[in-house]
Amino acid sequence: MSIHKIESALRQAFSGGGFALPVAQENVVYKPQAGTAWAELFIIPNRPAAVTLGDSGQDEYTGIMQVNLNYPLGEGSGLAAQKADEICAVFKGGAAFTYDSQTVHIRNSGKDRVAQNINGFYQTTLTITWYARYTR
Repeated sequence: MSIHKIESALRQAFSGGGFALPVAQENVVYKPQAGTAWAELFIIPNRPAAVTLGDSGQDEYTGIMQVNLNYPLGEGSGLAAQKADEICAVFKGGAAFTYDSQTVHIRNSGKDRVAQNINGFYQTTLTITWYARYTR
């Protein structure tokens, strides 16, 4: 197991989701274009917890993937809401994504808070909760 494989599974699933949005990734320079919708993607893990004991027991990582959808101001909330629905349909409870033999399971997804205006964009935030088990 590695957090790298978990993050890779989630990022690969997002990029393969067909959402047709440029995506700003963590620690990668990105300059949004005025008038163009885009997304920010953050993967936030919790510390792993032991599920079973022993040298060959299982541990479980949990966490969230936060997706900030950024739409030009003045276009209303409809397009952002439609995109949120598309993303939640891919990352629905029970979905699973695998990268290099590490599977990540989705618990749930949805809009997390009231949208807000940030840096000239209307931002809607989605939170996708996930977990991944692995053998020590």
